[in-house]
Amino acid sequence: MTNSYIVGPGTLTLSSPELELSAQVTKCEVKPSVKADDPIHVLSGATIGGNRDYTATLDVTVLQDLVKSGIIDFSWNNAGKEVAFTYTPNTKAGAKIAGKCIVDPITVGGEVKKRATSDFSWECVGLPTFTPKAGR
Repeated sequence: MTNSYIVGPGTLTLSSPELELSAQVTKCEVKPSVKADDPIHVLSGATIGGNRDYTATLDVTVLQDLVKSGIIDFSWNNAGKEVAFTYTPNTKAGAKIAGKCIVDPITVGGEVKKRATSDFSWECVGLPTFTPKAGR
C-alpha cells in the first residue's frame, strides 16, 4: 500500500502571542539538517561513527500583511526571540511537527503591482518533534 498526502489544508501556528497563519501561507517546510563529524579509524581496522548533531529550519512563504499583530508586526516585535510553532501539513492526515524557532524580521514590500510575499527561514532550536497520525 502506498501512503502519500497533498500539502493542505493544514495549519501553521506560532505562539507568544499566538498567531495562526494558515490563510496566508503558500509554502511551508520543516527542513532537517545534520552536522556530522568525520568517522574515527582505529588500529584494528574498525571505524567509529562521528558525532551527529541534528537541527532544522522552518521555511515559509507568506502573503504579507501590514496589520497590527500580523506576520510582519509579529516578526519585527519578536526579533531574536524563541517562539513555539506547530505545523500540520494536512489536517486530515493528522501528523504534526512542533518545536521552537528563532524569529527574524521578515521583508516588507516587493514588486510594484504584484501581491507582496515574504520568504523566510527561521532556525529551529534543536530538532522539532514529529508526531505521526495515530493508528495505521
